[in-house]
Amino acid sequence: MRTVKTPQDRRAEFLDAARALFEERGVDGTSVADIIGKVGVAKGTFYWHFKSKEALLDALAEQHIDRFLEKIRPVLADTGRCAFEKLREVWAVHERERHAQTSLCQYFHRPENLLLHQKHRTLECRHLGPLLAGLIAQGTLEGSFATAHPDTAAEFLLLTLVAQPHPLFPLRHETPGQRCAGMREVLECVLGAAPGSLDFLLPGT
Repeated sequence: MRTVKTPQDRRAEFLDAARALFEERGVDGTSVADIIGKVGVAKGTFYWHFKSKEALLDALAEQHIDRFLEKIRPVLADTGRCAFEKLREVWAVHERERHAQTSLCQYFHRPENLLLHQKHRTLECRHLGPLLAGLIAQGTLEGSFATAHPDTAAEFLLLTLVAQPHPLFPLRHETPGQRCAGMREVLECVLGAAPGSLDFLLPGT
């Protein structure tokens, strides 16, 4: 008997199948037909949910942000943790999520996919920015940060973290390690944090 799934469940099934195929074959090496074949439905079912492969990639970016926010909200809401502890855990979650989707991250970072990459970053800044601003405000009250502009500082933090060595921001005279050290130093100045206190951010490349 044919299994009837809700539109939400079918959409999620397409996203899960696409993510698995992208990691296995790469984004360019995976066609819409491959995704449809993995799910085992008619071609029209895919196009009822997504107008194109690019639309599916947009949906994956949104899903990635939603899952990331779901994981960090309990951390940020924990009244028993100081701002530094929360920031360290948020960064750890960020790195785990990034390494879990290597193929997608590499695809987003390619220069020819600048628009798609920008969409992902816009979503990240829109949803994560206010949460980081609250964290920075907490750190300022605790004395570990010193800024009267937590919203602007949060925006700068996000922009700096996404500008790590990347095809759109090529290295010139520094090594990746030197560049990361420089970014941490700048962030410490922006947040009013003690020198070396943000060493857990951008630890290498």
